[in-house]
Amino acid sequence: MTKVVYNDTFGMPKLSREAIAWMKARGYRGKFSDARGELAVPRHHPLLVACIEELGEAADWSIGGCGSRFRVAEVEGDSYYVIPYDMREAVIGEKDLVSTRGKDALFVESFDHAHGRHEGRPGGPVSRAHGR
Repeated sequence: MTKVVYNDTFGMPKLSREAIAWMKARGYRGKFSDARGELAVPRHHPLLVACIEELGEAADWSIGGCGSRFRVAEVEGDSYYVIPYDMREAVIGEKDLVSTRGKDALFVESFDHAHGRHEGRPGGPVSRAHGR
């Protein structure tokens, strides 16, 4: 099973200052956000998962009642899809993908456990997924 972080609300997926400080204190040295300000940490990164599990709501970024609400999902295997919809996200494992027809573009994040490599790549469209 692989643990994956996702945003469970219609707000920007961004970490709080407390969460960023927590991860830096534990050795994370990568980027925290992309050019749009959205979360850039690989969703399966062990420090990100531990941060969300330990800090809970304190890891969520918020401004004026809007923001992120991070959750952790478990998927089978080592490949998964993060499916965005108006900033809210769903996570499904590659094995749970039922249909590959539709208009919604996916973002696939996969990684190699043995080598710790991460890559993000555009995936195929999906119209419906079961199990998550």
